[in-house]
Amino acid sequence: MTALTPPRPAPAPVFSVFRTRRLGASIRACVIVVVTCAASGVAGAQKPARVDTIPADSARLYSARLTSGTTVVGRIDDPRTDPLDVQTENGTLTIPRARIAELRAVATGRLRDGVYWPPNPNETRLLFAPTGRMLKPGEGYYSNTWLFLQQFAGGMTSNFTLGGGFSILPSDNFANNIFYVTPKLGQYNTERTNVAVGVLAAFVPGQDTDGTFGIAYGVATFGSPDAQVTTGAGFGYAQGRFAQDPVFMVGGEKRLSRRTAFISENYIFPSAEESNNIVSYGLRFFGDRMSADFALINTLSDDALFPGVPYVAFAVKF
Repeated sequence: MTALTPPRPAPAPVFSVFRTRRLGASIRACVIVVVTCAASGVAGAQKPARVDTIPADSARLYSARLTSGTTVVGRIDDPRTDPLDVQTENGTLTIPRARIAELRAVATGRLRDGVYWPPNPNETRLLFAPTGRMLKPGEGYYSNTWLFLQQFAGGMTSNFTLGGGFSILPSDNFANNIFYVTPKLGQYNTERTNVAVGVLAAFVPGQDTDGTFGIAYGVATFGSPDAQVTTGAGFGYAQGRFAQDPVFMVGGEKRLSRRTAFISENYIFPSAEESNNIVSYGLRFFGDRMSADFALINTLSDDALFPGVPYVAFAVKF
């Protein structure tokens, strides 16, 4: 998307732990539900935006995402008209409402020296760990980590997000892969504080023994969309038994430029040696709907691999 500046002279404005093999079927069913919801969100995104519900305010900027995928940012005298006249730094564009997939007012905080900074499309996650922020109803995303880990998530309500996924590992039996669901429930949500609880419930159907494992966690995010700190704690479990000691996570994200952010995610295991704790650091690159992460993961041990194990992932928001 090309950055557009508003013309002058207007002012800038817990669930339970599954214990049996039936979890495999449940996970596959949940993944199908998530994929279906995500597909519905994509289809719905192609419908013209209901801009008639947006009050006229010529002192504000608007972001118009077109059905072609292009995003136009500019000032609109009356967003309820058809066609819309969008005043950009390069002149006025006349756009029929049928070509607009989404129309949103731009918060004043999204302007930096007159340039529009798009919001982070992947703010509900750090690298592996979730943040306390929730997807909005109808929103969703697909993410891919290291090519073989697939994940989908959708906002069921403003306080409930359902995710799921599976691995794709070279094998003569697809059932040897990992299947999992990741429901997350929002507990407290304000502009600068977001708290959620959730579960990662995973299963390997091809194992001869009970292969259930995962973690039940709580997480809190503090700060603005462009600078936040996330802390969390959880209890891992395997074969229906929870660990006696928790694992702690602290991480964060800091916007560095219009299209990049620094990101870090770190784990502390109180019952283990300090050298077994995990640290990570990297960069997130993003556009309007897609983000790509490149990070390095390491331990604090003397024999750690320098500079770390590469982490590569991308996500597409619907």
